[in-house]
Amino acid sequence: MLRIWDVSEETLVSNDLSGLFKLSLLTTLVQLSPIMFLSWLPRNAEELDNLNQSGHSGSRLGGTVFLLVAFCSLAYILIVGTLNIVSPRWAGGSR
Repeated sequence: MLRIWDVSEETLVSNDLSGLFKLSLLTTLVQLSPIMFLSWLPRNAEELDNLNQSGHSGSRLGGTVFLLVAFCSLAYILIVGTLNIVSPRWAGGSR
Protein backbone atom coordinates (compact mmCIF):
# COMPACT_ATOMS: atom_id res chain seq x y z
CA MET A 1 0.00 0.00 0.00
CA LEU A 2 2.25 2.77 -1.31
CA ARG A 3 4.96 1.45 1.02
CA ILE A 4 4.01 4.00 3.69
CA TRP A 5 5.06 1.65 6.49
CA ASP A 6 7.38 -1.31 6.30
CA VAL A 7 5.32 -4.47 6.70
CA SER A 8 7.67 -6.78 4.82
CA GLU A 9 8.22 -10.34 5.96
CA GLU A 10 11.73 -9.51 7.17
CA THR A 11 10.45 -6.68 9.36
CA LEU A 12 7.71 -8.82 10.88
CA VAL A 13 10.13 -11.71 11.54
CA SER A 14 12.45 -9.30 13.35
CA ASN A 15 9.49 -8.58 15.68
CA ASP A 16 9.04 -4.95 14.54
CA LEU A 17 5.25 -4.64 14.44
CA SER A 18 4.99 -0.83 14.37
CA GLY A 19 4.25 -0.70 10.63
CA LEU A 20 1.64 -3.44 10.93
CA PHE A 21 -0.05 -1.59 13.80
CA LYS A 22 -0.16 1.70 11.84
CA LEU A 23 -1.49 -0.05 8.73
CA SER A 24 -4.18 -1.81 10.79
CA LEU A 25 -5.17 1.50 12.34
CA LEU A 26 -5.40 3.17 8.91
CA THR A 27 -7.55 0.41 7.43
CA THR A 28 -9.86 0.52 10.46
CA LEU A 29 -10.33 4.27 10.08
CA VAL A 30 -11.02 3.90 6.35
CA GLN A 31 -13.71 1.30 7.11
CA LEU A 32 -15.38 3.70 9.53
CA SER A 33 -15.33 6.67 7.11
CA PRO A 34 -18.85 6.06 5.66
CA ILE A 35 -20.28 7.17 9.01
CA MET A 36 -19.55 10.74 7.88
CA PHE A 37 -22.12 10.39 5.09
CA LEU A 38 -25.05 9.14 7.20
CA SER A 39 -26.40 12.69 7.44
CA TRP A 40 -26.99 12.62 3.66
CA LEU A 41 -29.65 9.91 4.02
CA PRO A 42 -33.33 10.88 4.16
CA ARG A 43 -34.60 11.03 7.75
CA ASN A 44 -38.13 9.76 7.09
CA ALA A 45 -40.51 8.54 4.37
CA GLU A 46 -41.59 12.10 3.51
CA GLU A 47 -38.02 13.21 2.76
CA LEU A 48 -37.57 10.08 0.64
CA ASP A 49 -40.72 10.84 -1.37
CA ASN A 50 -39.56 14.45 -1.90
CA LEU A 51 -36.19 13.19 -3.10
CA ASN A 52 -37.81 10.76 -5.54
CA GLN A 53 -40.01 13.51 -7.01
CA SER A 54 -37.22 16.10 -7.27
CA GLY A 55 -35.68 14.57 -10.38
CA HIS A 56 -32.32 13.95 -8.69
CA SER A 57 -32.89 10.24 -8.39
CA GLY A 58 -33.59 7.36 -10.70
CA SER A 59 -30.52 7.53 -12.91
CA ARG A 60 -30.45 4.28 -14.84
CA LEU A 61 -26.79 4.75 -15.79
CA GLY A 62 -25.78 5.54 -12.20
CA GLY A 63 -27.59 2.48 -10.88
CA THR A 64 -26.04 0.27 -13.53
CA VAL A 65 -22.53 1.54 -12.79
CA PHE A 66 -23.07 1.10 -9.04
CA LEU A 67 -24.28 -2.48 -9.42
CA LEU A 68 -21.49 -3.31 -11.88
CA VAL A 69 -18.82 -2.05 -9.48
CA ALA A 70 -20.43 -3.83 -6.52
CA PHE A 71 -20.75 -7.21 -8.26
CA CYS A 72 -17.29 -7.02 -9.87
CA SER A 73 -15.79 -6.24 -6.45
CA LEU A 74 -17.56 -9.23 -4.91
CA ALA A 75 -16.42 -11.49 -7.74
CA TYR A 76 -12.83 -10.31 -7.33
CA ILE A 77 -12.93 -10.95 -3.57
CA LEU A 78 -14.33 -14.46 -4.07
CA ILE A 79 -11.79 -15.34 -6.77
CA VAL A 80 -8.76 -14.04 -4.86
CA GLY A 81 -9.94 -15.64 -1.61
CA THR A 82 -10.47 -18.99 -3.31
CA LEU A 83 -7.07 -18.82 -5.04
CA ASN A 84 -5.38 -17.99 -1.72
CA ILE A 85 -6.88 -21.14 -0.19
CA VAL A 86 -6.45 -23.50 -3.14
CA SER A 87 -3.04 -22.32 -4.35
CA PRO A 88 -1.34 -20.12 -1.73
CA ARG A 89 1.58 -19.16 -3.98
CA TRP A 90 -0.50 -18.16 -7.02
CA ALA A 91 0.55 -14.49 -6.72
CA GLY A 92 4.24 -15.25 -6.37
CA GLY A 93 4.50 -14.96 -2.58
CA SER A 94 7.29 -16.62 -0.64
CA ARG A 95 7.02 -19.94 1.21
